[in-house]
Amino acid sequence: MTAARRHPGSMPGWRFTADLFHVTQFRPAEWKGLQMKNIIIRISAAGLILMGPLAAQAEPLKTMDEVGAAIQACWKFPTDIKNSSVTLSFSLKRDGSLIGAPKPTAINVEGDEKARTTFVDTAIKSLQACLPLNLSPALANGIAGTIYTMRFATPGN
Repeated sequence: MTAARRHPGSMPGWRFTADLFHVTQFRPAEWKGLQMKNIIIRISAAGLILMGPLAAQAEPLKTMDEVGAAIQACWKFPTDIKNSSVTLSFSLKRDGSLIGAPKPTAINVEGDEKARTTFVDTAIKSLQACLPLNLSPALANGIAGTIYTMRFATPGN
């Protein structure tokens, strides 16, 4: 065997790359296909990393502080609306899903009626997207039917 076959990185026209996910050897003609493969692998790995918060919710929530933190983690506020907040009133079933629709009880939104509607709708959708919560049996027995309020606000407000 020649030195080039033992170490493809030294062969003219070959490239060698190593990154976090894999080691690949390729010729320049194969570059486009491998670029796409690398992109797909990296997107897949990023997806697994981002699923970390979802995996963390796999363990049942044991306290209302944990419930509040889980719901706030789902809050995606409209970036074009500043200095605003809405308080939602809602009830949960034992299975962690909503009883009925959340109701806004206090609305403080800068801007016109459209901004107000957008902000309230975004808070409600964020809450709904976070549910059902995985509640511990002890918490689930005490939570059902109780009315809770939670404030959703832009950062710094």
